[in-house]
Amino acid sequence: MFLASILSSALLASASSSVDLCEEPCTLIQVADDGSYSATMPSEDSRSTPGIDANIVDRAVFDIDGDGFAERVVIDDRESAFGSVSAVFFDVSSGEAFIAFQCQASTSETALADCAAWNNSLVAADVAAGLDRVQASTRTDETLDWETQHLLIPNVTT
Repeated sequence: MFLASILSSALLASASSSVDLCEEPCTLIQVADDGSYSATMPSEDSRSTPGIDANIVDRAVFDIDGDGFAERVVIDDRESAFGSVSAVFFDVSSGEAFIAFQCQASTSETALADCAAWNNSLVAADVAAGLDRVQASTRTDETLDWETQHLLIPNVTT
């Protein structure tokens, strides 16, 4: 009886450690002391995305690519001519965290709608032309820069 309760406790402990650790908002978003953030997918070959130097404004979950799996979205304070915040969509459906999509939005409240509209307006010819232009201007020493490798190529392939 005593052995059965120990085995039962061990099974419960192992079962609870295998549950999806990414709750809404995603707890897999790691924030460093300097305020930068990245996403990590726990696995035996755990890997993290490169850090993004920005302050988190909000978090959400949203299926930007329509695959039925919600991406973990971080809205940060990076401003550009296209908007006052950046929304970064971390895809964890493959078991490895990676940045699936990133866009500028006018406000944190409209980020998901702004990004969905921008994602839906992309057409293959424009994406291919943009990829050619960025690749030609950023390729050095036969190596792609970080934005092309981690942002542009995943955006084109999703």
